[in-house]
Amino acid sequence: MSNIAWTTRTLHEIGYTIRGRLDENGYYVEVEAYEMSASNPVLFRKKNSSTAKDRYIEDLENAERFLSGHVKWDGCSNLCIDECYDGSKMHFCGKSDATKIGVLLGAIYDLAYDLMPNADWEREER
Repeated sequence: MSNIAWTTRTLHEIGYTIRGRLDENGYYVEVEAYEMSASNPVLFRKKNSSTAKDRYIEDLENAERFLSGHVKWDGCSNLCIDECYDGSKMHFCGKSDATKIGVLLGAIYDLAYDLMPNADWEREER
């Protein structure tokens, strides 16, 4: 586990918050993504919440993670959709909902590129 602080970006347009931190050697960025439950204030689902009363929180440390993994210096990544570890399937409410995942992955790469001085890939601008 790295002692380097997280850099966080909130993607209001798609309803996710991402964060990343560079490893101590500078060759990969650890990344995480959290689906927002509300945007004003920004709220996330609480990990292991069993009651409606305490279902939503503001801090990421106790929030249910959507995605985690690493983006390496060469542009390769290893990402896990944490929501599916229990054998469930990802759920989308239409094409626009599913399309947000592509935007999310692009934002993760942008964050990793910005944090990693040793990045050895071309950043694609859109």
